[in-house]
Amino acid sequence: MIYLLVIAIFTTYSLLDTFVLPRVYRTVIDDEDSKLEPGEVTLEENYYADDNLEITITKEVYEGSNVYVCDLRINDLSLFKTAFAKNTYGKNIVQTVTEQAKEHEAIIAINGDYYGARESGYVIRKGIIYRDIKNNYQNDLVINKDGTWKFITEKEVSAQALITQGAWEVFSFGPVLIDDSKIVYDSADNTGQGVTENPRTVIAFYDLHHYAVVLCDGRSSTNPGLTLEQRAAYLENLKVTKAYNLDGGGSTTLVFNNQVINLPTTDADIIEERKVSDIIYLGY
Repeated sequence: MIYLLVIAIFTTYSLLDTFVLPRVYRTVIDDEDSKLEPGEVTLEENYYADDNLEITITKEVYEGSNVYVCDLRINDLSLFKTAFAKNTYGKNIVQTVTEQAKEHEAIIAINGDYYGARESGYVIRKGIIYRDIKNNYQNDLVINKDGTWKFITEKEVSAQALITQGAWEVFSFGPVLIDDSKIVYDSADNTGQGVTENPRTVIAFYDLHHYAVVLCDGRSSTNPGLTLEQRAAYLENLKVTKAYNLDGGGSTTLVFNNQVINLPTTDADIIEERKVSDIIYLGY
């Protein structure tokens, strides 16, 4: 009986430590406000423009699910930003995308790679290494300080080497969907959630000042979601040059002008945001 009790206590603690108990590793000082000024602002339901940014959001139904395409034109790349929940790098430190977007006065925001759900995979934000525990099979998106994009495999390069090469933001989720304007995702290499229909969040690159964010709803009776193969085909039609899959499922959330635009859900038709560990956003 004592043995079983010890096992039960240990198992309970392990589960709490993995999924519930917050653990702070590093507090992050929030960015100072941008020195840029937006100038004259045009704001509509699905459109934003100022002297430095233009955001256009369109929605359509593809393969039975809602797809949201956010076309992002950014004159000054300093307005492309990331943030940790509660400005804290740690374990089980989470907030909704809406909460994080409001705190950082984001114009538009999406969920990031949910680094906190994993123990390995590089975490580099704003040129700072927060985690350099490599996953040899992990393919990362590297956004360099000059705004250029590249994809790497962690077993082939260290986190410090990426910094030396100019890495500014590194996301470790994946897989890579589009490179050099061609589909590189192969469903035969993925037998997990990639081949099932799910909500998806993808960030894509046209050229140095032209990005896109593409999300789809899923996990409901009206929106089953998309496989990664379907997602890659859709992105190829958009003619993006590079595209990378971020955390999806219940994490998939698009916030524009402090409003949730899509239908985030983890469980069937219960529409609500999941709390996540980080966001990608545009703002001053």
